[in-house]
Amino acid sequence: MTALIRIQEEIFTNEQFVNYLKFSNEFQALMEGFIEKRIILREAKEKGISLTETEIQQASDDFRRCMGLHRVSDTQKWLDENGLTLNEFEVFIKEFLLSGKMMATIINKENMENYFRQHAPGFDTVDICRIVIRGENKARELMLLLCEEPEKFAAFAKKYSLDEETRDIGGYVRGLCRDMMNEDMEARLFHAEEGEIMGPFHISNSDIYEIIRIAARKPATMEDAAVREKVAESLRKEWVEKHRENLIIEGGSSWKN
Repeated sequence: MTALIRIQEEIFTNEQFVNYLKFSNEFQALMEGFIEKRIILREAKEKGISLTETEIQQASDDFRRCMGLHRVSDTQKWLDENGLTLNEFEVFIKEFLLSGKMMATIINKENMENYFRQHAPGFDTVDICRIVIRGENKARELMLLLCEEPEKFAAFAKKYSLDEETRDIGGYVRGLCRDMMNEDMEARLFHAEEGEIMGPFHISNSDIYEIIRIAARKPATMEDAAVREKVAESLRKEWVEKHRENLIIEGGSSWKN
């Protein structure tokens, strides 16, 4: 076992730190990020993507500037404090550049526009107003009142809703995506007309019900920066999963340091 840190007389190992990450539910996300980076770098190597000395030097300077390491001595001190070598720093910079260049061949304007055309409905969003109520009878009574006086939805949300985050703003929830809800709710919300009031919907394993009014339906467009960001992320995930399927990746909780 390799010692990682010491606090007074007590020594803590790499294995103890990894176990801490696992118990705090952080290990899997960090491992997935590491695996993804290795997949990208494998593809960059296979495609023969290269770097120039100018690119490496610029990236190194940018990193040091961001870290406040303005002198060579500052950089060396930072490396020493973190148990890193100059060679490891150079490898990190090169891998950072290579992965960026590799992903630039995937996440570009043409590929993003093609992906969006094929999956456009998946990026649509809907704004809603919601009232969260305890008890089916009370929820149904409120629904009947809203059918007669729909213009009072915001006032009813403020008065009756249990959702503390939204009740003071009339129950307003902005930008719900299809993947945020189950198939039944998705079908209902994305096919409803603006202003339509629906429900009450039972929230499973509770006596809580929800009444929803459609505030706005927003078809996705690539003119929207948020949509472009989501398209890029979806394209990246799909690419990584596709290439991951062809690799043998072993590891897991049984592995020890």
